[in-house]
Amino acid sequence: MALPIEELICVGHRIYDQRGKRYDVQSVTPATEQHPALAEATDSHGREIAFEIPSLIPDGLKSYRVARPAELKPETVEHPDYYGGPENPYEVIKVAEAWGLDEDAYLFNLLKYIARAGKKNPATRAEDLRKGRFYLDRRINHPKEGQ
Repeated sequence: MALPIEELICVGHRIYDQRGKRYDVQSVTPATEQHPALAEATDSHGREIAFEIPSLIPDGLKSYRVARPAELKPETVEHPDYYGGPENPYEVIKVAEAWGLDEDAYLFNLLKYIARAGKKNPATRAEDLRKGRFYLDRRINHPKEGQ
């Protein structure tokens, strides 16, 4: 027996477009006579979007792919959870850009290693801090012109 179309996509699924952009399904609205089923999702930057579920399913999902929770791997590139996730306003890259440190590799890496020390792996906290110190020493010993 076939599932109703709105049950093929559920909260927790991810929808990928033809370029591989990811959308995390936050809610699903069942179809009515007047409206198709909708999957409301957010992209990796927290922007909301709604997909008409019938347009995703027929003809081999057209240009979309749906990943069910069992198929999902933890995010390790864009805003991983162990660094606070996409909603974290103090994520290292956001702070570095706000402070202009993204223009200085030594200071950017110093901030990164200090702020993230032990977050990914608590056993490497001291090593992460030593890496931060390495970049601070490099900045002190190799000043930029005009400093």
